[in-house]
Amino acid sequence: MIVACYYLLGVSAAITPILMPFINMALRDDAEARAITVGGMLTAGWAVFSFYPIAVFPVVEAPRWTKGYAVNICFVVGCWASFLIMQYMYKKSEARKERAFADAAARDEEDSLSDRKPVQDIKEVVEERK
Repeated sequence: MIVACYYLLGVSAAITPILMPFINMALRDDAEARAITVGGMLTAGWAVFSFYPIAVFPVVEAPRWTKGYAVNICFVVGCWASFLIMQYMYKKSEARKERAFADAAARDEEDSLSDRKPVQDIKEVVEERK
């Protein structure tokens, strides 16, 4: 059990290097939204981790932080669940964008084909050179 808890502590530290590039990639088209989101994530992370170790892992309970391990497991499961949900929503959004792009390209091609006139309607204008 203790080994699993130590492992989960390491996994909880791995979520930040996974989430930050993912958010950066997901919001690549909107620089303002990316700046606000990444800034908010960093601020929230530092706000939580400024009191989290002191409140959840007090020195007097060392080395058996049963409360700390339980809270950390909840945080790890919550972070990974939210990451998987965001990944699913991102892929769904990208597929929707791709379909819209393909539909727009097909419409453009249809429009360009419909702009062509039948051969009998084309009149050539020939200018004579003097």
